[in-house]
Amino acid sequence: MPPVPPHPLAAFDIGPDGTARPIAEAWPAAAPGPGAAWRWLHFALADPALADWTEAHLPAVAAEAILQTETRPRCTPLEGGLIVNLRGVNLNAGAEP
Repeated sequence: MPPVPPHPLAAFDIGPDGTARPIAEAWPAAAPGPGAAWRWLHFALADPALADWTEAHLPAVAAEAILQTETRPRCTPLEGGLIVNLRGVNLNAGAEP
């Protein structure tokens, strides 16, 4: 039985021209949909389904990068693409920015 997919906080297919389209269809695929060049998935590290899903659907280097608790901004080349980890200000209620 395949792993239950995590629930993304945001999910977009990005076209070759840079336009973004929210992913509306049911998905567990990391691959971009028809006409898209890239797929951007934004997850909460606390999602209990995230670890199993990343290990089943992504290259080991990508799964490891996504599951890191320390997310210093970095960029790692991977199979003709990139893993880009960015930081943002934590604006969640009760959190320190």
